[in-house]
Amino acid sequence: RNLYVENILKTNSSTYNGLIANTTSGTALIENVHVRNEKLAIASRIGGVIGELSNGGRITNCSVTDIRLLDVSTNHTKLKIGGIVGFNYGGDIYNCINMANINCNGKNDVGGIVGINTYQNGSGNVNVYNCINYGDITNGNECIGGVIGSISDKRNIAYNLINFGNVSGNKYTGGVVGRNQNNSAKI
Repeated sequence: RNLYVENILKTNSSTYNGLIANTTSGTALIENVHVRNEKLAIASRIGGVIGELSNGGRITNCSVTDIRLLDVSTNHTKLKIGGIVGFNYGGDIYNCINMANINCNGKNDVGGIVGINTYQNGSGNVNVYNCINYGDITNGNECIGGVIGSISDKRNIAYNLINFGNVSGNKYTGGVVGRNQNNSAKI
């Protein structure tokens, strides 16, 4: 809570990577965390603030400026990359801003705020509200979005999302949301 962090280098390439690797508790609150000049090794779930937000956790009023992904050309598959959260698995994201450009280098599930947003049993609705992306999200393959790369459940609610960055990908690419699977989410 209430952190300003600069010049981070995380070279481990475990499952989760970000300023915070992941949360497992439904009571986790990440608030007013601002990250600048971050270099992260490739992992399955990568976020500028957190790799994976789980089961009712909450992230609010956070921002990221300047992320560089190390070894992005590696053959990792099934990555989830977000400027703020890589994989939101049942958490809520409010009032966050990404100003970092993300070069996807042909990867899937990449978004300026969150790579993939999905429901976890017992977590209620999964909300992404009042978030803005200014970074360019480029060279993606599939499910590439200015704010959210992919949404995969009807319990997702995305509201008041804005993207000012350029977005490029091969399939399921959108200015705000890359893919709303089965048109299930409320956007």
